[in-house]
Amino acid sequence: MKAIVFVLLAALSFEAQSGVIQKSPPSKKTAERKVADDLPFVADDSISYMAANSDNMLGFARSEEFIGVLQRPYARTPQLQQIYLYGFGEKTNPLTRRSCEAFVQKMVGSFEGSMLKKTRSETFQSSNGQGCLVTMEDPDATSISRERHIYITGVGRQVYALMFQYRVSPTKAESLEMLEFVKSLKEPNQPH
Repeated sequence: MKAIVFVLLAALSFEAQSGVIQKSPPSKKTAERKVADDLPFVADDSISYMAANSDNMLGFARSEEFIGVLQRPYARTPQLQQIYLYGFGEKTNPLTRRSCEAFVQKMVGSFEGSMLKKTRSETFQSSNGQGCLVTMEDPDATSISRERHIYITGVGRQVYALMFQYRVSPTKAESLEMLEFVKSLKEPNQPH
């Protein structure tokens, strides 16, 4: 039995070295997605990025604007660690409450027809100019993510939405940490 396993492992090793075993070509769905593999900005925090077109994310897209997931491994709480990233490709100066709400509706659909209810909309100032926070709530008590905080901000010539999801409302400290993270976003060539 050990000899058979050894022969199989040796054969697989030879095939891998000779290039016979190759990664399958990207699926048609992956090829159709126009999403950058690299993170389009940097932050003061340590972050990792998984693009929506990576093999691990196929079928995960929530809307056309969804471009990937950010991970902040050193965030204060688990609910601050995962952030859904959306890109709109259009810069609106300045971002107003109305324009931010229009971007959010591209993500979740019309506020009137959506199961999610808008509970708050406010603006903030960052080094990238004016940004907005739109808070959405799911009235379903059994929902895994009862509350979503969607930050809309411009970085360079692009507008991005960063969505944090919560089971319970975040504390003031968590809300401040989210805002500071969003404010820290910069183009890769800008000084920190």
